[in-house]
Amino acid sequence: MRIIFTERDLARVRLADAPHVLSEITFSVRALRRRNVSGFEPWRSDTRSRLTLHMRPLLDLVPAHGWIPDFLEPAPAGRLPGALDVVRAVTAAEVAFDLARIAAERRPPPTAQALAADQKRALDRLAEAVLAYHHVAVAPYWRPIAAAFDAARAARARTLTDGGLDLMLATLHPRIRWNPPVLELVGYRDGERLDLDGRGLLITLGVLAPVPRASVFTTSGGRVPLLLAPIWERPSLAALDADRVSAAGLAALLGRTRAKAIRAIAVGCTTTELARALGVATTTASEHATVLRNARLISTRRHRNAVLHTLTPLGAALLDVNGDGLQTRA
Repeated sequence: MRIIFTERDLARVRLADAPHVLSEITFSVRALRRRNVSGFEPWRSDTRSRLTLHMRPLLDLVPAHGWIPDFLEPAPAGRLPGALDVVRAVTAAEVAFDLARIAAERRPPPTAQALAADQKRALDRLAEAVLAYHHVAVAPYWRPIAAAFDAARAARARTLTDGGLDLMLATLHPRIRWNPPVLELVGYRDGERLDLDGRGLLITLGVLAPVPRASVFTTSGGRVPLLLAPIWERPSLAALDADRVSAAGLAALLGRTRAKAIRAIAVGCTTTELARALGVATTTASEHATVLRNARLISTRRHRNAVLHTLTPLGAALLDVNGDGLQTRA
């Protein structure tokens, strides 16, 4: 797909401030179906044992490979209840579009047939299925999922601040190419074109996507299209769960200086800026960063002539252990 920007669109690009909850739900269903995707045990086996017939409408519409209905991943997303209200309000034309896409790839599942026969009733059942699945498969992991999102967002926001929109779009994802005024999503809806027409673009980051391919969600009514770009280093649910458990123990291990360093790095900073925040020499700040990086609390990459530090999902989760920050000791 090729996304066409106008000057007005460039002024209306922004980063989402929270994960797209319905996308993370569908991503997890895909991970559940794809046994060859590593890193999701024991979550996969635990979740499969808790599936019920009540969740069937959702599972029907998310295959291991192939089309996921656009109406199941609306833009904007918001919290789950509000997002499901948007799903329930989808138009007949939007449902028909997705059903045609499904029929072109595979035999329509029972839920697709139900949507064609009685859309309102089928959408109500689908919303109930999403809530039931979310409760057992995603909600228990939401804090570390959100922490992974926050860490990735901080890195993109820093790139935007330092290098401008051009640099952020050019480095957003390996399968996204920015050739102004066109943003190309490689391997997604090849041959299609989306003109933003002054609506702008909302960019969000996918945490659990088992396939690292960007996608775009649009809805009727002139709403802002949503570009979803998987994060570069996709954490697994198993790894996220382990991070959540270990974070509380790690908080007590950090001294006051490194706790302060974690807070400084939460918004992204260079080694020089970290040294200024800590009131220490640059070499000392670099040593602190090395310790935190070895503990998997931060990640480091070179940005132009500087070294940029950002939090990992574990580091972001650690910051949230006590609400407003870390425990510290002398």
